[in-house]
Amino acid sequence: MGIVGDVPESFSGGRSGEADDYLRRAEGLVADGADTLDVGSIVSGAATEALELDRTVAAVAALHERFDAAISVRTESASVLQAGFVAGAVAAHDTSGFADPDYLPTAAAAGASVIASHPGPVHHAVGPDPSGAVCGVLADLARRAEAAGIPSGRVLLGSGALDPTIASSLAVLRNLDSLSGLGWSVMLSAPAPSVGDSDDAAFATTAALALGIGQGARVVRTHDVKTARRVAAVMARLLEARDATRIEAA
Repeated sequence: MGIVGDVPESFSGGRSGEADDYLRRAEGLVADGADTLDVGSIVSGAATEALELDRTVAAVAALHERFDAAISVRTESASVLQAGFVAGAVAAHDTSGFADPDYLPTAAAAGASVIASHPGPVHHAVGPDPSGAVCGVLADLARRAEAAGIPSGRVLLGSGALDPTIASSLAVLRNLDSLSGLGWSVMLSAPAPSVGDSDDAAFATTAALALGIGQGARVVRTHDVKTARRVAAVMARLLEARDATRIEAA
């Protein structure tokens, strides 16, 4: 899953250089192998939901027209979500704990997939067992999605952006098999790159992706699709060899 990022304001007022840059970024992600494009539509500050809706519809429609990749809309609003579905999106990405009571019914009626991401940064899940806390929150969200009529096969658990440089986030990553063992597919989100990131930060992210895939993550949400694809391909071969060895040993 390639992260296109937040939709620029210019999308709600016609094409512009900023909007063109957004589409070029999506084109690059698809060229690098993205199966899904994750569109951010959440508008903060004094902006209204109407502005968020306008941006989302324009961006999703433009992406849907140009690319074969599936489109996921990251929003906390059922109204924005519904508009995104009409424009061509097929998945809902929530980071609020389904705070909007109409969110899940809207996704269920559309036959869409739902990504339930941990509300708030994962490193806020402090305590003696941050991994257990994250598992508990996400399992509750998944059960709510199923109760709303969304089949378990269309529910993904989003671990949140796992930063391997933060202790509590690392604890969640190290025990990601506990999350994948709950019975729902798991999406692993790589941290966003920052200007001036060192090679060590890039290597840490790559290692985190490999560890997460090895522990059951089946969707990787990232800004760097090319690297994630390479890591996933290597891990698939390693896991296939490991499983074949286990079968022979049995």
